[in-house]
Amino acid sequence: MKLKNDKCVAILMATYNGSRYISEQIESILNQTFTDWSLYIQDDGSTDNTREIIKQYVDKDNRIFFVDTGLTKQGAGLNFMNLLNMVESEYYMFSDQDDVWFVDKIEKTYLRMKEEEKLHPDKPVLVHTDRRHTDALLNVTLESEFNPNGLSYERIKRKIDLLKNPNILKIYTIAGGCTMMLNHLAKKISFPFIGLRVHDSICAMAVANNHGVISSILEPTMYYRIHGNNTCGVSSTSIKDKLLNIFSTISSNMKGFYIWKVYGGGSFFKFLYWRIRYFLILRLN
Repeated sequence: MKLKNDKCVAILMATYNGSRYISEQIESILNQTFTDWSLYIQDDGSTDNTREIIKQYVDKDNRIFFVDTGLTKQGAGLNFMNLLNMVESEYYMFSDQDDVWFVDKIEKTYLRMKEEEKLHPDKPVLVHTDRRHTDALLNVTLESEFNPNGLSYERIKRKIDLLKNPNILKIYTIAGGCTMMLNHLAKKISFPFIGLRVHDSICAMAVANNHGVISSILEPTMYYRIHGNNTCGVSSTSIKDKLLNIFSTISSNMKGFYIWKVYGGGSFFKFLYWRIRYFLILRLN
């Protein structure tokens, strides 16, 4: 199934049991200063009333479409990539179901996209932005994901540019899906894809590996809502927990190496080299 978007930007939203927050996110899209968009929403088999909320917005605004292919339990990454494959548009953005976009998010991203396309005609282009972290109630917990320590613009730009290296993008993706815009050439080279990484990693790697442009806007354009029972940052002094953490780290690295090889990264020593480079860029730049 192919869906032809008659607007400039296709916003792709993957949902699953998102009834608590989805209305806030859709309202933030409706309030954008840039209005030439369509919103395509595909639900992954919600058991709450997410689908009913979506249908209310479909009735409210003719730019909003509910995409019902019958597919469920895909997971967010595959849901997004299937939407990207189905919709034909000039530009694409991904939207999580539980964030809130600043009113000029689309406009700022679109203007940067047009600048990059003018400088780099006939190139795949991916534009991404910073984001502001919040808790479930939108209380800000981190002003800037790119610059949590208030460093100079020049230092943050250098760090972000280093993290765009194709070898590092096989390990870690600086461009979050909910912050990015793709042009149609970037979408084209993102298929076919191997489903071992999520949508943002797949698109960023495709652009980097095909001599495309990854352009960074070093300011937040959205509230990135983090909710649930997070355990990040909690450490334990027990020997048992430390041993479990070591095992988890080893297991994570072995899985990372497997993915690295599948995506053409090369030997284990090369993988370790770029893992260390990634760590040093984060800590020393």
